[in-house]
Amino acid sequence: MLVGLPGAGKTTVARLVAAALGRQAVDLDDMIAERAGRSIAEIFETLGESGFRALERAATDELRHRDGLVVATGGGWATNPGCMEALAASDVIYLVVDPDEAAARVAGQGTARPLLAGADAAQKIRELLARREASYLLAGQRVDTTGVGTEIVAERVLALASGGSHP
Repeated sequence: MLVGLPGAGKTTVARLVAAALGRQAVDLDDMIAERAGRSIAEIFETLGESGFRALERAATDELRHRDGLVVATGGGWATNPGCMEALAASDVIYLVVDPDEAAARVAGQGTARPLLAGADAAQKIRELLARREASYLLAGQRVDTTGVGTEIVAERVLALASGGSHP
């Protein structure tokens, strides 16, 4: 499982890692939206964040029983009670990113990212980091994505997954 702020590169890196390993990549938010028959923004609008988090826990419970997946979680997944605890810390990699860089990466995606909609995305991301970082730090490994292309991040994740380390 890959965790981190919006804009850390979780989905793209999961796809690259899965392709390199011959595995299936799963974007947890996409899975939830598909099953609910509506976008994440619509789920937040109709069910609220607590309703979305319940769907997220159910999807996590299902995926933790499946082997061979590379999963990109939503930015708030790690703070959802029970989600991190359902997995061994070694199965979770925190993709670290500078909040300003994350904001630049997600610019223009406000409707797809309901918690970032509105004014200053960089400030909202800094606030999310302040609330979420303790949960992200429970991950067994970390890879800094700041200033690094997704291909290099994927190589570093692959090195960690194979028991190695990265520079």
